[in-house]
This record gives sequence, C-alpha cells and structure tokens, in this order.
Amino acid sequence: MMVRLLETEHSKEAFEIIQAVVSQIRERNLDQWDELYPTQQIIINDISQQHAYGYFLDEKLVGYMALNEAYDVEYDEVPWKTTGKFLVVHRLSVHPNVQKVGVAKAMMQAVETIALENNYDCLRFDCFTKNDIANQFYQKLGFESPGNVFFRKGEFYCYEKQLR
Repeated sequence: MMVRLLETEHSKEAFEIIQAVVSQIRERNLDQWDELYPTQQIIINDISQQHAYGYFLDEKLVGYMALNEAYDVEYDEVPWKTTGKFLVVHRLSVHPNVQKVGVAKAMMQAVETIALENNYDCLRFDCFTKNDIANQFYQKLGFESPGNVFFRKGEFYCYEKQLR
C-alpha cells in the first residue's frame, strides 16, 4: 500500500502539502482553510497520536490525511444513516503537482481498507459546500450526505458510507 502512517520527520513535508493546497483553493476563490486551520501544530499532533497517514509516490510524500474517531460536536445534530463504529477522515490533501492522477482516489480506497481492518463499520467526514470538485469526487466514490453543519468558514456537507 502506498499509504502509511507518518513519522515525526514527515511533519514539514505534510504541512507543505497543506500550504500548497491552501494556495490552490484560494486561487479558486475558496476560503475553506487559512492560517488558523489547519496549522503545523495540528499536523504534528496528528502524527504524534498516530492519526496521520501519507500517500507516497516514488518515496516522496504527496498526500496527507488524518484518520481517527474524533469529530466536532456539530456532527451530533446530523441525521446520520450509517450505523456502528465509525472512522472520521480529516484534512485529505493532495499536492497540486500530482492531482488528477488518482492519488485522492487511492487514498480513499486505503481509508476503506484501514477502516475494515480495524473493525469500523462506516466512514464519516465533512466537505466545504463551495468546493464543487471535492464534493463531486466524494459522491462518485459512493459517499452520501445526510445533512450539513456550520463551522467558522461556513456550511459543510457531511458525508458517510456504510462499509459493512
């Protein structure tokens, strides 16, 4: 698998991916991420808690995500349709230089494998409603949105997928 847990030495590269994605989405006039979120400290925390995963292409880190059971309290108001133990995907990011070649799809396929291997029944996460490209991507992968939440930056679709 080209997706694996990240080590402390990957924190700088992981944050560089985040920064490149922030620049890219700003060019698309999306105000989803900024200097307050996600920060380098968040990435360091993800790694230290063994929640950070990276996608490696020719041994170079080009994708980043965090996987855990943590979620914002706003999720409690969503009428989720999936049941059982769930894994939450956070901060899925692919460096702009390698987008549109299947990295994000491979990362999400790895998420499903990781979830099943660790006895999770379903996946959940949220995505900025104005990020049409990401929303179409998740829908093509079979994720459904049972509702929306509101965070500091606006409205986000919640997504879920039953795995077993």
